[in-house]
Amino acid sequence: MSYIQFLCHEGYNSSSVSSLLRQRVNCSTLIPANGEDAINYPTMQLGIKSDQEPTIGIFRRRVTNVGQAMSVYNATIRAPKGVDIWFTHLEKLPAHCKKSINSLYQSKVFD
Repeated sequence: MSYIQFLCHEGYNSSSVSSLLRQRVNCSTLIPANGEDAINYPTMQLGIKSDQEPTIGIFRRRVTNVGQAMSVYNATIRAPKGVDIWFTHLEKLPAHCKKSINSLYQSKVFD
């Protein structure tokens, strides 16, 4: 269900989503998206809403540490030219620990 929420959140209308999925979808009746993109995938996207003010997005993810105890995972951010992106979240997790995390991302266009 979260991928359907993602498409609706991105601005696709019910008719377009229904056509893509070959099933009836009504975006207005779906539970509101949880976080900026409503999905639990490792990739994240944040559309810049204004070149005057920073754009802020909160992404919610459920993670499992499959590495060594107290492993630290880093984010790789690829910002388009002319855009700064920064985020806040860094946490050490015990081995095999599952945890929900919220990451705050901000982007700002610069000259």
